[in-house]
Formats: sequence, C-alpha cells, structure tokens
Amino acid sequence: MGPLQGEGERAAEGTVSPGWGSSGNRGLAYTDPFGLWPPETHDVLILHALRGIASAQDIAAIQHASRSFDVRTQLPGQSYLHSMRDPGQSTASATQERNHFVATTLTQARELEASGDHAGALKAFGEATHPEVDRTSPAHTDAQGNPRLWVPVPGRIGAHSREESGRPSRDAVQQSDRLLQSAYNFVFGGP
Repeated sequence: MGPLQGEGERAAEGTVSPGWGSSGNRGLAYTDPFGLWPPETHDVLILHALRGIASAQDIAAIQHASRSFDVRTQLPGQSYLHSMRDPGQSTASATQERNHFVATTLTQARELEASGDHAGALKAFGEATHPEVDRTSPAHTDAQGNPRLWVPVPGRIGAHSREESGRPSRDAVQQSDRLLQSAYNFVFGGP
C-alpha cells in the first residue's frame, strides 16, 4: 500500500477529497495540463504533512491558497514559483529566486499571524509553500534538487503531465512533510 493510501477519505473530513482512498491502489488518474503537481496532489500532501498539527479548517484554507496561487502564477518569468526555471535562466538563479520568495513570504505570514490576522497568515503560508511542494516533484526538479527547465510547448506539457500523473513517491511525501512542517512551525509555532 502506498504512503498516501486512504488519504482521500480522511481529506473528506474537512478538506478537499482527491479520491486516492478509493483508487484501488491504482494511483491517480489526474492529468496536469499546466505542468504542476495536480491540485489534488498538493491537497493531499498538505493534509498528510499538517494533519494533527493544524485544524481541518486551517488545512482547507492553506489548500485553497495554494490552488489559487497556482492559477495566478502561470506567466513567463514565474517558473521559479513552481520550483522550475525559465529558458536562459540558470539553476542557481531559479533556486535563489524560489528560496527568496519562500523565505520572504513565510516571514510575511509569521508577521500576519503575530498581528492577529490568522486568515492572512494562512493565505501567505499556502502561497509560500506552493513552490516547496512543487519542489518534491521529479517533473519540477532533478535528482540533485535543481529546478528543471519549463518550456510551455504542447509536446512538453503532455510529457510533464504524464510525469506527474502518478502518486508521489515515499521520498517525495517525506520531503514534503519536512518542508511543510518546518514552515508551519516557523510561522505558527510548534514543538
């Protein structure tokens, strides 16, 4: 059984339900026309990492913020927001831009939480961690963690979609758990 088997049913307890639990261990049947982990995969990875740490309502708000961010950041020059790089951009530059965005936005989320704006903090957290979850996708980064090149051409989109249409590996789930839990503890406090 995969590391996320049964997550669909648990997600239905207050968050988006991607239906993995009823997949008969066949994995996901989703496609990814924009070259990102499908929204359902983001939802389940967020749930997996934060269940028992954050409330179901907070997890749903984070999932919504991540999905909304994904839709708004598909323009040229925004590949680093998905842990990828643009044509002509070095891996070092894309990594630096991503890391700067994540750190700056997590700091903003922490400040919003400290000022009492919990909803704003959750939104900023969902946006800041979207590239972190994308970072766990082998279609976004290579084996060394370097951002892959994003060239939005029809043939490439289909290949990218096929790379991401399956269930995340155990390593991807564990990496996503570490990244999301660390970020959550930074923003909202924790053990």
